Amino acid sequence: MNEDVTLAKWLNNELSGKELADFEASPEFATYNKIKQYSAGMLAPEANMERVYAKIKEGTKQQHKPKVRQLNTWITRVAAVIVIALGLSFYF
Repeated sequence: MNEDVTLAKWLNNELSGKELADFEASPEFATYNKIKQYSAGMLAPEANMERVYAKIKEGTKQQHKPKVRQLNTWITRVAAVIVIALGLSFYF
């Protein structure tokens, strides 16, 4: 956890002279320095936040209800008659 605090302080230029010297002597410093240099040149993508928010808001308004498929009543009646007929035929 101490390393995380030191790294945060280094990125914010808040390290004292001794802390900075100790941090620069660490084996991870070269990697952290490369990450800092390359990420400094990166730009965040631009986005129209109002449009994104409007899309999210509209998406929540239109809740998609799951489609429930209902069986036709005549199919269940025919199936019930067939089951009863087969049951009676096996009984007799």
